[in-house]
Amino acid sequence: MALPVLRDALIGVSSTVVGSAQRGIILHKLMEEIINGEATENAVEIEGRAALLKAHLGIEPTAEPQAAELAATVLRTLALPAIQALRPGLVAELPVFGAGRVDDDEVLTSGQADAIALDDSGEVEVVVDWKSDVAPQASAIDHYRQQISDYRKLTGARKALLVFMTAGSVVEVG
Repeated sequence: MALPVLRDALIGVSSTVVGSAQRGIILHKLMEEIINGEATENAVEIEGRAALLKAHLGIEPTAEPQAAELAATVLRTLALPAIQALRPGLVAELPVFGAGRVDDDEVLTSGQADAIALDDSGEVEVVVDWKSDVAPQASAIDHYRQQISDYRKLTGARKALLVFMTAGSVVEVG
């Protein structure tokens, strides 16, 4: 998806969604638990788990982010065709490490891929990065593209996906 299309999709996102670091932490944790089979894709269960995670972070029940919005965002993300296609081989939270050279300098990379999809032979086919931003700036999207591209190269994945959860948009990064 081209960046202007992504920006157009984000314009339609409800203004009631308030972005925050806590929202991102909760969304990532919910995705991890569902992918790992620790939670089901039941809206009521996800909403209850989101409320519990908010409490663990010290967020008042009535404060943003709302548990219902978090659950809806997770379910909408899991229903994306690109994610549905990967579900059989999807694995959450993979450490990524590597070393390379840029000119005469050694560059070390260390990070955590939000999810990977394995092919039938157990090789990494796709690297997935969940993005919870409500309205990311172009500079942030450029940074995300570089990061997921690095992860793709380090894991040997054939492709990488930036999944903008709030907008329900998927951007393939080569």
